[in-house]
Amino acid sequence: MQGRESKDQSSLRTRYLLREILSLFGMGVALVWSSGRIDWWQAWTALAVMTVWTAATAVIVLHYNPGLLAERMERREGENAVTWPLSPPWA
Repeated sequence: MQGRESKDQSSLRTRYLLREILSLFGMGVALVWSSGRIDWWQAWTALAVMTVWTAATAVIVLHYNPGLLAERMERREGENAVTWPLSPPWA
């Protein structure tokens, strides 16, 4: 049973870190693309602050409360799950 829990935790960590890295990358692309300049220092400062915040949150959650991470990363189904329509209501 211990091996299964360790594999699940490793999978959750990988998914969590991948999601956060892709989010930061997406934010960087959005900031640089919208400004039209790669040397915009405010964008790099914002990305640095977001990276530090994300890293600190990851360290705290992964180290002190991995159960919270497991709860937040699991897919919920049933009456309490939030479902989003595939098309806008006016379509």
